[in-house]
Amino acid sequence: MGAKRSLALASRLRAGAYAGLRGLKPILRAAPVDWLVRPYYGGIGSVLMFHSIVERAPKSPIECDFEVFKRIVEHVPKLGYQCVSLDQLAGGEFDPRRRVMVFTFDDGYRNNADLAWPYLHERSIPFTIYVTTGFLRRCALPWWLLSDWFHDDGVTESDLRRSFAWTDEASFAEVAAKAYTVGGRESVERIEEAARRDFGELIQKRFEAEFLDDRQVSSLAGDSLVTIGNHSHTHPVFKGLSEVEIDAEFETCNAILRGLTDRAVKHFSFPYGSRSQVGSREVGLAEAHGFATIATTRTANLFPKSDTRRSYVLPRIAVNSTTSLRDLELKLSGLVPMVMNLGRRVPTD
Repeated sequence: MGAKRSLALASRLRAGAYAGLRGLKPILRAAPVDWLVRPYYGGIGSVLMFHSIVERAPKSPIECDFEVFKRIVEHVPKLGYQCVSLDQLAGGEFDPRRRVMVFTFDDGYRNNADLAWPYLHERSIPFTIYVTTGFLRRCALPWWLLSDWFHDDGVTESDLRRSFAWTDEASFAEVAAKAYTVGGRESVERIEEAARRDFGELIQKRFEAEFLDDRQVSSLAGDSLVTIGNHSHTHPVFKGLSEVEIDAEFETCNAILRGLTDRAVKHFSFPYGSRSQVGSREVGLAEAHGFATIATTRTANLFPKSDTRRSYVLPRIAVNSTTSLRDLELKLSGLVPMVMNLGRRVPTD
């Protein structure tokens, strides 16, 4: 069987397993079965992945209600975890008798500083914010937010269809998602040119309201509990880039963050880190840049760093407003990752 057919089969099996998991969730939540898999699949700990923390009704799967966030933060120590920084994780500076927990936030939302930072600082919990410097500089667009930004301002789908000149019946959100995750640079550039031409003032206003600025990044970096990580410059799908383009993403982001923090940038997170979006080439190029840790979005717990890798490649556990404390426990035990990864402890395909 060829490599492509094997990957396709694995993808179908994984989709079927995940669908079955969703159906079994009510039973799993009620039954204390996680202790059966924890010794083998629980690993040495976990990295939690958050994005935007909000005080309103969440609009997307990457938003987490602040009350849910606080409940999770308060629950982690009750499960026996020790909260550590990425530097401590990479350096093995933790009690090996207890599982570790690392808190991470992707993209660089302003609410990470306004809400999460004070709450975590008060509890002396270290955390990492992976910053996309194109959002910091307002020169790259967060396509997954554009539809909400436009609709919040009263822009209709008809208005968007005229501006962006697409002919099918898909919504703007669907067109943008396809362009940014599949369509490549040319599709992205066409969307961004039209967006800035017709909605530039609106976009700038929402950027200022929703994303970190230089001053905030510098302030965050002044807190010893905070790590500022590289999340690329333009938030692309790395698998669609050439090696030269990938190097530019690393180097541009590193240069901007070093200038703001006066620190070396030692940790990186792929903007899109699934199996279809990141492979061995992309991880190898990140390792060549000397990052101590490289985070993906593959669902699994942590296991000791492989001796064959220069960097510690990190799977993560995604958390949002729909994550109950019981759901979190099932993920941390390894039960959910076990099903999603078809029995593998460390997802490598």
